[in-house]
Amino acid sequence: MKQIQKRLQQFKEVDFLNHQELYEQLSNKQEPHTLFIGCSDSRVNAELLFQALPGEIFQLRNIANIVPHVTNSDRQSSTLSVIEYAVSVLEVDTIIVCGHSNCGGCRALLGDAPKQPVPHTLHWLDQMTSLSQDVQARYNPDETDESINTVLEKLNVLEQIKNLMSHEFIQQAVKERSFSVIASYYDIGSGHVYTNTKSNDELLELIP
Repeated sequence: MKQIQKRLQQFKEVDFLNHQELYEQLSNKQEPHTLFIGCSDSRVNAELLFQALPGEIFQLRNIANIVPHVTNSDRQSSTLSVIEYAVSVLEVDTIIVCGHSNCGGCRALLGDAPKQPVPHTLHWLDQMTSLSQDVQARYNPDETDESINTVLEKLNVLEQIKNLMSHEFIQQAVKERSFSVIASYYDIGSGHVYTNTKSNDELLELIP
């Protein structure tokens, strides 16, 4: 608790004062240009990765950076409300779907589940079961230098973009205005962020 209080005081005395004019502007409204859909993993920090200031990035964070498919909308309204608000109300012009290395959610789907009971987490990850099974059935270590974990982590990003595009309000945004989706993968150990950018009619080319 003392560490938290110390950092809050440091924020007020250093960071806030250095950007006081920006914070005063942000007190009236927000105009983020990007929705970041990433994992809740503590090692993934959108502002640091993309060198963004407060007010630039609207965020959705959950286990394994999952976007519920339209057929699962009724059960996942909390998650989808973030995406809907960012696109339809804030009118962001970019969505970044970001996976990362050593993802615990992907490991759990490959048989390395937590030893503690986590029924809510496993229920959430059920949305990735089909993709995980497909990767395990087709993975051949002789054909790639990547581990099966890495393959699943990267393909999961593309799967979530596919799920994103299943929603009519996303399709409409792509059709009616300048709108981009960035598939990204953050390798924590190397600091490298792989990206694949498509926009408008080219967006679906991300999906194999």
